[in-house]
Amino acid sequence: MAVKHPKTVGEPEKFETKAFFGDVLPKILKAAEPTAKNLGGVYVFKLSGKGGGDWTVDLPALEVRQGAAKKANLTLTMPADDFDGLLSGRLDVAKAVDAGRIDFDGDLGRLSGLRPWCGRRSEREQRAVRPVFSRV
Repeated sequence: MAVKHPKTVGEPEKFETKAFFGDVLPKILKAAEPTAKNLGGVYVFKLSGKGGGDWTVDLPALEVRQGAAKKANLTLTMPADDFDGLLSGRLDVAKAVDAGRIDFDGDLGRLSGLRPWCGRRSEREQRAVRPVFSRV
């Protein structure tokens, strides 16, 4: 009989949106500075509902700030619960888009560039954010 590690059992972790934008993402950007600057662009996340809010991610400046920038390359509008599901891997993005729960405005070509920030990270990036994830 195989023994499962406790971290692999049960529901995926739920990430708090404010903690992600305020603590986690700035550390990821700092750890992945060359990648962030190479990708470039200003992204606005408009998250509705409990735990929501507007956030701007400015990759060339390596900044994450609360509030929506006036000019963005891409704006994503979605419920905060769906964003939390995206971060934890619980959300089926294709189904959410088909259902109209996620709206995009701007350069849709930039969507593929966001995968590194929401998907698998390099070992260096993982080390940078590991202490933060343990507190979330």
